[in-house]
Amino acid sequence: MSALYDQAMVSDLQLLNRVLRSVSISPDDEHKVIEILRRVCANDDALKIALGSAVGRPGERSQLYRAKEKLRNEALRDCAKNFYSTHRAVDYRHEFYSVTSSLDFQAMMISKDLRTYFTDVWPRYKGSEVCPDRHLGKADFYFWTALRLIPRAIGPDQIETILTETS
Repeated sequence: MSALYDQAMVSDLQLLNRVLRSVSISPDDEHKVIEILRRVCANDDALKIALGSAVGRPGERSQLYRAKEKLRNEALRDCAKNFYSTHRAVDYRHEFYSVTSSLDFQAMMISKDLRTYFTDVWPRYKGSEVCPDRHLGKADFYFWTALRLIPRAIGPDQIETILTETS
């Protein structure tokens, strides 16, 4: 698992978020805090999420949402790489599905499994501060991480777009 998803870091960021929400910070001071924390933590997107910062202009997604979306997409790409390899896709494609490419199949299977997780498992764990231990080392860990950032299931076309993006 990448350092981005390290449970200790997630817990620290959540604690930092609670502390900063209890204190009123001006936008100028927020940028100073981000600069100070950036020296300590190289992950700017995680800092934006921790600070809950940057409201977007009308009709635009906020920096906070874009940061969450970027981290969600990275979690889904890692999930695809670790649990939905193209070799597995080719094996299953000939047995059960008729799709045009292994990437189509990969996106379809991730979407199906994410949707299943979202409806069956997510309601039990959506209030958890940290990912349940039973999910560690499984695709469910990445699904929990993605849904914790943006709590909605997405379709195979959007997942295919995410998988073809470079981070």
